[in-house]
Amino acid sequence: MRKSWLLVFALLAVASLFGQSSIQAAVRVEDGPLAVELDGEPSCSRPAEYVGFRLHREGDVGQPLYFSLSEMVDELGNTFPRDLIVLRTPYYSDELRWESVFAEHLLLGAEDGYVDLNLGVHYTELIPAGTYEGQLHSGTGEVVPLRIVVGPFTKVVVDPPLVTIDANAGPGIYKANQSVQVTVQANHNNWILRLSSEGLFFQDENRAVKRHLNEPEETVRPVPLLFAEPYSEGGQSEILQIGGSDYPSGAILEFEIHAHVGWEHRAGQYMGVVKVDVFIEE
Repeated sequence: MRKSWLLVFALLAVASLFGQSSIQAAVRVEDGPLAVELDGEPSCSRPAEYVGFRLHREGDVGQPLYFSLSEMVDELGNTFPRDLIVLRTPYYSDELRWESVFAEHLLLGAEDGYVDLNLGVHYTELIPAGTYEGQLHSGTGEVVPLRIVVGPFTKVVVDPPLVTIDANAGPGIYKANQSVQVTVQANHNNWILRLSSEGLFFQDENRAVKRHLNEPEETVRPVPLLFAEPYSEGGQSEILQIGGSDYPSGAILEFEIHAHVGWEHRAGQYMGVVKVDVFIEE
C-alpha cells in the first residue's frame, strides 16, 4: 500500500514539473497577430517583404525554445511555398529557412525574456490569391500564428498595341496587317477582360504640311474595328469580353482585326489602338 502511494506521489511530481515547464515556456507575440500582405506583381528581382515582431516569454527564463513551421494553407487548399519564407534572428548570421515541417530553429534563447525577430516572405513566383494560415510551433506546445495574404494580380499585354489597315482597293472588308495577341497573367480566375476600340483613324500624309500652311484638315470618319477569332465561324464583334473562369491559369489569345470600309472613307492607311478594360468579379 505504501509503495502505491509513493508511485502516485512520484507521478504527480513529474506531472507538476512538466506543467511548470509549459507555463514557464509560454510565449506571446507583441502587436500580433503576425501577418504579411503581398500585393502587385511577383518578380525574381522583388525584395522580400519583412515584418518585425518581438517574441516575449510569459514565464521564468531557463529553457531555449525551438520552432518549426507548419504548412501554410489557404481556404481552397492551396499551399504557400515554404522555401519563400525566411527568418532573421540574433542567434544566426544567415537567414533561416524551414526546408520541411520537421526542421526547427532557435527563436528564443534560454536566458532571454524576449527577442526581436524579422519574418520575411519572397514573392518571386505566381501564387494563387488567398489567405494562407499556419503557425510557428515548438515541441513544448507554444504557438505563434502566422498569416500570409496574397492579393489578386492581373496583367494584360496586347501585341501589337497599334493596329493598321491599308484600305486602297475601294469599299469592303479589310484585315489588319497582323493579328492581335492578348496575353493574360493572373493568380486568380475572377478576372473579366473587355476589348474594344474607338476605331481606326485615317493617317493623312499631308497633315503636317496642311498645318504649316494653316489649311483646313479634312475630317474622315473612323473605321469601326471588329474582333474575329481566326478559323472560327463565330462572326465579328466590336466589343469582346473574356472571362477568367474559362482560363484559370491565364491565357494567350489571338484575334484577327477586321474593318468595314465604306464609300465615305478615303483610300489610304488607317490606324488605331485596342482598348483593354480589366474587371474583378466579387
